[in-house]
Amino acid sequence: MRINIRGHQMPSQKLSDAWVRDLTWDRALEAYLKKKDRAGKSHPEQIAYFDSMERGLALKLVFSSGGTKMFQVVTYVGSKALTYKLGTFPKMSVKKAKMAARKYYENPVLTEAPSTFREVMEIFLKRYVQVEEPGYRGEIERSLRKHAIPAFSKRPFVELKRKGVAKLLENVAGNNGPVTADRLLGHFSKMMNWYAAQCGGYRSPIGPNMRRSDRKANVGKRPASRWPA
Repeated sequence: MRINIRGHQMPSQKLSDAWVRDLTWDRALEAYLKKKDRAGKSHPEQIAYFDSMERGLALKLVFSSGGTKMFQVVTYVGSKALTYKLGTFPKMSVKKAKMAARKYYENPVLTEAPSTFREVMEIFLKRYVQVEEPGYRGEIERSLRKHAIPAFSKRPFVELKRKGVAKLLENVAGNNGPVTADRLLGHFSKMMNWYAAQCGGYRSPIGPNMRRSDRKANVGKRPASRWPA
């Protein structure tokens, strides 16, 4: 059996501590070069093995020519395979690697533990927008990178309050128009509701009456040219 990861056929292997421990680079390279169409090609720096745990979840062992044996979890967003580093053997056993892989599969956000606005945004784009709204990814990503990142990039995501979001919307409405601000508000709302669904205890700061196009008193006003620190 072979697994297709990002367009490449990779060997499937039932991993165990004994098998991983006894695997040498010479043995791995010899088996690799015996495969079809690999004769005469340059030697790889890494060879990967995949242990399929269930549909959409696999444990990946990446063996480097330097001797490092790294465990990674492989999951999917749509048809795209995503990997996340778990640890190295023998410090991490196969059993512990599989437990960590399943924990990540059940909730990757909690495992990756993003803290800043930028970190949460990147995971949101990758794991929600790309799957649920792929046709709007470009628009959502451009809006967040252009307007939100300059203001909030390194701020702790969970500490972002309604007042801070409102100030940014005011700035965007003054410089780019209320419709642009309202679209940004919609992106914020989706991202924060998504994060709340992944992480218990978080409450989105987005509330009613935050749309800029509904606030006629703000039309024509321009905010200060510099965003407050």
